[in-house]
Amino acid sequence: MATHVTEGSRKIFREKLPLDADTWTRGRAWTLWKSLIVAAGFTNPNNAEARSSFSIIDRVLSDC
Repeated sequence: MATHVTEGSRKIFREKLPLDADTWTRGRAWTLWKSLIVAAGFTNPNNAEARSSFSIIDRVLSDC
């Protein structure tokens, strides 16, 4: 999965784009949906791709 954005770069990205809170919420929801779909497809939750999906899910939920 190619969703690798650090906390610092997310902050800069958000500061530079003049988007309203609802747009950011939709973006986080889309990212959460995509990560959940990908994670649900793994039979081994310990492989690298599954851990990446779970990490993204954790970051999205902590950013709420």
